[in-house]
Amino acid sequence: MKSLVLGLGNPSRCDDGVGVAVARQLAAGPLPAGVEVQPTCEAGPALLDLLAGCQRLIVVDAVRTEGGRPGDIYEFPLAELVGRPGADCAHNAQLPALLALGVRLGLPMPREGLCFAVEAARLDEFGEGLTPAVAEAVPRVAERIRLRLS
Repeated sequence: MKSLVLGLGNPSRCDDGVGVAVARQLAAGPLPAGVEVQPTCEAGPALLDLLAGCQRLIVVDAVRTEGGRPGDIYEFPLAELVGRPGADCAHNAQLPALLALGVRLGLPMPREGLCFAVEAARLDEFGEGLTPAVAEAVPRVAERIRLRLS
């Protein structure tokens, strides 16, 4: 089964880079056969080429929720992104529509998927590096993904 781990975000916008950081950590270690890891700042239709042909998709991104603490880790099926209340996550909000577009275009889209979201402290400002609580979540998310892939 071809699996794609997609680390979304912009490392120049503080905690928005957590998905990219997790993807880079995963890519540095051993992975099962058939697993591709892609850190990216891309969003929307630019992701279609990455998604086409994989059977399983794991997305990692930053999120801001009501009542969440920076560094909290959320895991849920990708299908739950539609209408998820109290979550501000610009990249993930586009994924259900993007997957539907791929199907309408006749592209082979992932049949199963998971989303790992990390509660961010700073998303809306420019700056390199993750805040301490979010940085501490990176190896924990990477380990959870490794367990899901094994």
